[in-house]
Amino acid sequence: GAMALAASLPAAGQGCRVNATFNRIGLAGQAALLEALEAKHGPQPGHAIAVAQMNLLPWSYPLVHAWGRGWRRVAESGRVTI
Repeated sequence: GAMALAASLPAAGQGCRVNATFNRIGLAGQAALLEALEAKHGPQPGHAIAVAQMNLLPWSYPLVHAWGRGWRRVAESGRVTI
């Protein structure tokens, strides 16, 4: 998934934003997405945050996934800007 997203990112418009935080995309997917984002928009701290992978040992993945889906709904509504 992350590798396909990274490969298709150059063809996407300038308004395309990637938020893959808390997704288990692996190190190779994370590196590919970060490289594609920096090639498209230049280096920015927000790109590292967008593909950040966390060690979620104290929490369950379903709980964090549900939290992330709620956060995505708020972020995509335009009410929060980072």
